Amino acid sequence: MKTAAQRYKFALGLSIFTIVYNSSEGVISVLMGARDETLTLFGFGLDSSSQ
Repeated sequence: MKTAAQRYKFALGLSIFTIVYNSSEGVISVLMGARDETLTLFGFGLDSSSQ
């Protein structure tokens, strides 16, 4: 059985992973949308940053 400290450490790791993943997804979407002149992809990237 995991202790509370182990569960908090795991939850913190998942939180950090989620923030990094979502941030990189937004940046990549904006860059790719700007490069390909795709307004939908560009807007999706911008929308990802507003959460």
